[in-house]
Amino acid sequence: MSDAPVLMRWHGFAKGPGGAFQPLPNFAARCDELYVDNEIYAITARQPRSPKSHSHYFACVTKGWKNLPEDLAKRYPSPDHLRKQILIEAGFVDERTRVEDTPAGARAVASYMKTLEPHTIIVVSGNVIKIFTARSQKGTVMGAKEFQESKDVVLNKIADMLGISVEELTKVPTKQESDDE
Repeated sequence: MSDAPVLMRWHGFAKGPGGAFQPLPNFAARCDELYVDNEIYAITARQPRSPKSHSHYFACVTKGWKNLPEDLAKRYPSPDHLRKQILIEAGFVDERTRVEDTPAGARAVASYMKTLEPHTIIVVSGNVIKIFTARSQKGTVMGAKEFQESKDVVLNKIADMLGISVEELTKVPTKQESDDE
């Protein structure tokens, strides 16, 4: 079953007792599959994100990655590597722990895991493996506020790595500047 959100409309208490969320018509059948009648569910309001802001952010990450100095470029083979590394270092991270029988077994498993999950940081301490994965920035996973916070951290770090201002990194080129490239 997908983790995609179910769109609901709020019919508030101001209109009388018994306010309720009502699924939009296209989501009614899915709600019948997901929810049990008369059960209590925790609902979190998530503000929609701007697709334009989302696209601009990823374009700026790519622009920054393309302009990394050679010594840094070797550490980040793709814009995703750069973005995810910064997210992990900034604490926008999901952490898992795995315990193996022996330290040698932990090192072997960690080495194998790194080939499967190249965008992770894996730390081995004795027979314990800690796997740090960047939090997903998908709109269905990260709300507008957290996305903006993570976006600011990533763009500030990239600008710092390049020795430029965030404004310079995020500047949208004019038509003339685009044509000149």
